[in-house]
Amino acid sequence: MRQIVRGLVLTGALLACLLAAPQNQDSKAAKASLLQQLQSQFVLTKFSGFELKQAGTVLLVQKDGIGAVPGSGVALLSASFGSNYKDGKIRRDLLSSLVANKTAGLRNLAVGEGVYLLRVQVTDTNVILDVQACGSCNPSSPEPNPVRATVTFPFKKGNLENTPIEQIMATIGEVFTFANPGPPTQAPPQPPGPPNEAAPPATPVPDQPVEPAREPARIELGQTLEQVRAILGQPDKVVDLGAKKIYLYKDLKITFLDGVVSDVQ
Repeated sequence: MRQIVRGLVLTGALLACLLAAPQNQDSKAAKASLLQQLQSQFVLTKFSGFELKQAGTVLLVQKDGIGAVPGSGVALLSASFGSNYKDGKIRRDLLSSLVANKTAGLRNLAVGEGVYLLRVQVTDTNVILDVQACGSCNPSSPEPNPVRATVTFPFKKGNLENTPIEQIMATIGEVFTFANPGPPTQAPPQPPGPPNEAAPPATPVPDQPVEPAREPARIELGQTLEQVRAILGQPDKVVDLGAKKIYLYKDLKITFLDGVVSDVQ
């Protein structure tokens, strides 16, 4: 009788493994695809120790409270400090909170401070960014005392791989935005021509093409809080009534019910 029971248990376990295998493969493929999509949005910065090898995307910090500690580059022994972004707030993760008082050189990244993006990771429920403060973010003048931080963006289990890349980027954009491109490179001055040489006639400058008018922002029923913030930015005021929230902009009032747009005035 015991042998029969053992056989049934082993058979059930084997069936469970066989059924779970395709699901695990699908999940891995979905995470790999999402990671590839996210990485295509940025150029990662590469370091060798403290030496900058490749300057990549520069991001600007939008939220206060992101802890950072001295360190450079991404490696197993590189120091970092973990924070989570959830419900519009930055919070230190459990491990970082426990060691915060004993962490030398810990400081918060300032709002508006420039950082290099070092690494993007995707797990079953999280998107994780490793960043490093870059000072003036000038590759020819690297930051002498860099600090590193890790920010985790959690999502509900099973939802991340089905979340549109635009929505994930909008959530990341609440914490890190792309820096404005720097000023165009100045052309070197031309040497003067020979004495008494007639100046060539000026070449007429063609009229610049008129840029087409941009489409107006579209706020529609059913859009989420994150989608509205990605389109209009942070509201001037927020009225929080639990399941019902009201975003007040300069000339717009948007009502959300259970996290989606239910009325626009």
